[in-house]
Amino acid sequence: MAATVVFSTLMVLLAGSDRDFGDLWNVIGGENDPSANKHSLPIPDVIAGGNFRSALVDTWESPTFDTVSVSGLNMEGDVFLEVEYNISGTFQNLSSWMTQTNIIYSTHGEVTDMNVTLSDSNFRVLVEQQSTGQVWFTTTFGSLSYSGMPRIFVARRKNVPFLPPVVLDGNLGCWLRIDLVNCNLWLTDTTNMSPAKCTDTCWNISEIALIVTQSRCYCADIDIYPADHPTMCGKNCPNTVEPCGGVTSDYGNAYHIQGPKLPGQLDIVDLYSQRFLTPINVISVDEVDIVPNVGPHFINCVSVEDEISSNVTFTFQYSNMACALASPTDSHALEQPTFYADGSVYTLPLIKMGCITISLSSAVSDVLVTLGGPEDADYIELPVVVVSGKQYKQDTSTTSTSTTSTTTTTSTTTVNDSATVAASTTSTSQFSSSSATNTTTVSTATDVTSTISTLQSASTILTITTPTSDPTTPDPITSDLTTPGSTTSASTFSITSATPNTTTETGNSTSALTTTSTSNTTPSTDTTTTVSSNTSNMCACACTYTLPQVNMTTQQMQERIYELQKKLSVNVSELSSTIRKLTSAKDSRPSAVSIGVLGIIVLAVMLGLILFIDSSLLLRDLKALYNNIKNGLFSKRQTSPQT
Repeated sequence: MAATVVFSTLMVLLAGSDRDFGDLWNVIGGENDPSANKHSLPIPDVIAGGNFRSALVDTWESPTFDTVSVSGLNMEGDVFLEVEYNISGTFQNLSSWMTQTNIIYSTHGEVTDMNVTLSDSNFRVLVEQQSTGQVWFTTTFGSLSYSGMPRIFVARRKNVPFLPPVVLDGNLGCWLRIDLVNCNLWLTDTTNMSPAKCTDTCWNISEIALIVTQSRCYCADIDIYPADHPTMCGKNCPNTVEPCGGVTSDYGNAYHIQGPKLPGQLDIVDLYSQRFLTPINVISVDEVDIVPNVGPHFINCVSVEDEISSNVTFTFQYSNMACALASPTDSHALEQPTFYADGSVYTLPLIKMGCITISLSSAVSDVLVTLGGPEDADYIELPVVVVSGKQYKQDTSTTSTSTTSTTTTTSTTTVNDSATVAASTTSTSQFSSSSATNTTTVSTATDVTSTISTLQSASTILTITTPTSDPTTPDPITSDLTTPGSTTSASTFSITSATPNTTTETGNSTSALTTTSTSNTTPSTDTTTTVSSNTSNMCACACTYTLPQVNMTTQQMQERIYELQKKLSVNVSELSSTIRKLTSAKDSRPSAVSIGVLGIIVLAVMLGLILFIDSSLLLRDLKALYNNIKNGLFSKRQTSPQT
């Protein structure tokens, strides 16, 4: 019997909703669940309703689910990260079940090298790589002093953790001034200095406002997070009770500045821009078309501009698979069905780039397509985190598929542990495969031994019934099928699989079967052999994707391989790494610009001084050169050749 997974949504937390992961989880009863049924609704529908908490969480000691998953998603319900926990023997509070020892599956990193930290600095949840201390997944607290919290960060790549961006709030502590970078004095006020006045001064200038000796405001940035020295700052501001430094000017109270961007917010950049000048109405963009083409890439805005008409519309579909591999069933259409090809920039839910299909309402001969997304970094920011319960049920419903194959078998049969019967058998077999999920049929020549081995490893019960032409076949026997001799028989193979997806193979095959059964009486015409395996120690497969049925000749396969190689090959000269070798990185910090300008001035002055000192000599030599050239030309004109 196959296992069916039943999902129950336990909690939904939206980024920027000013709610905290822990506070929402610890609510008693349901929240934003008036009909007490949201746990069973499709995930996109639950997300669209905002923050949510199910009363099912309160049934933790007698749950209707076996495991709990914490996932980072987009607003369409696409899962970008999932960490699954075993909750057996745990309690409802996060510190009981959300631990490293309870992790049984993760889409990112190695489970054995993971650690879970709750409430560290301004982060509420951190799923870390234990060996490096870097992070796979994190959410900030929801109750910081500025809006836009909580923030949800996930590693962009499944094998590369990230350093979480610095998310700061309020008075950060007493810091040593030389531990900061670009630290410059911007304001001195001995009577009215306050944190608000200093942070307003440093707005759009720096990340940190540092108040020293109750009167001096420095604007600075962070390189490495400084250590706190609380004993060195004990003075309040002149007219408030807020900390404003200490006696010495080496230490000051640091305050975070929100600035124009939230901490860790990634810039949106153009990832793809292409003009099409031939008539076209369907445009496909593959991930390999994105520059730089080191993925994965994420898209959250699109613009299509028809240079001739503004009445053309387009629809937008996407798939997480490459265009060459994606089938129509893999594509997802956005909730907004129609966009206008007038150059407007449309904001999309964050989409993992695989294949994007833009379908225009009519063919156009001059259209510009632009896709934008977050700049390349080791992390991406997600809009929602979902906690789901999973219940694994055994499904007894089956779908049968029958195929035919020819099998040649060599067998040696021992009767009552004394008589040995040798026979070589050629048989026509009916394979009947029953599975609780979809069954895919592939036409191929296959080795039955490898097929049975695969079925056994996939938690399968295999029953083989063989009516032979020999009426003296023993009934209770011990058979070891290994053979010479020759008989012809018709065999029926009944295969019941407990795996989610079953492949039944049809074709001509030759194999050696080894089977064992027990018998105490005379031979009979039917031999039944059962092979089974245990499923209790096997992990549940997280994959829900079933490959589409594909039938190809060798030539078609070679053409497809060539097409994929052509799509996946890149021009080395156009790689960002090659381009960056010949370009300098831009540094717009005032200190860097000032140093650059100063260097140019110094070089220009030195060259000018050299030219100025030698100017009189240069002028004299230039006059002499001019006179020599002039006199030489003149003398040639006046001289006639001698005859």
